[in-house]
Amino acid sequence: MGDQRVLGTCIDADEVYDLLKSQTRRCLLMMVDSIAVDHGKDLVERLRQLEPQPLIVLLVDDLNWIRDKYYPLENVDAVIHTHSFGTGALIDSLHALQRGTKFIDPAVIAALNQQKAANVIRLTNRELDTLRELADGLTNRQIGARLGVADTTVRDYVKSLMTKLDANTRTQVVRRALEAGLLDYNSGKLDVA
Repeated sequence: MGDQRVLGTCIDADEVYDLLKSQTRRCLLMMVDSIAVDHGKDLVERLRQLEPQPLIVLLVDDLNWIRDKYYPLENVDAVIHTHSFGTGALIDSLHALQRGTKFIDPAVIAALNQQKAANVIRLTNRELDTLRELADGLTNRQIGARLGVADTTVRDYVKSLMTKLDANTRTQVVRRALEAGLLDYNSGKLDVA
């Protein structure tokens, strides 16, 4: 990587930004996730505005906070779990960066996959049937007639859907089901995906 030198060690996000904004050459920043309350998210966004942009290696100590929607991992060049240091992950990431590719530690990928699996919304067959009819705009009485169950039973299914989809209204149930991929919108008709 050519002429290399250590620029310094910084205590907080502002110090890191001030140090890197004064550089005319591309730098490699190794940043711990404890640098700020937001785990450095704001700092990374600020650093991406600099020219030249630094290469950013995020060192994660606690995998519990990583959420693919919470922390924009696409804004960093490498992510390494600190417990992976003995596995060669740091060296692998530096080689990847040298080749111009990004690197995500397999331990981080496993944590993200666990999180996705935990976020899967599981619906019963009757809840799916109710969701389909709800998406068509039917009332509880109409849904009950189609499914051959009582209105009160449909009401219970709708309540369960609201709970599982964290919704307060029937419209929110349908919208959140679409967002979660539980419903599919094809040719102007909603259907269970």
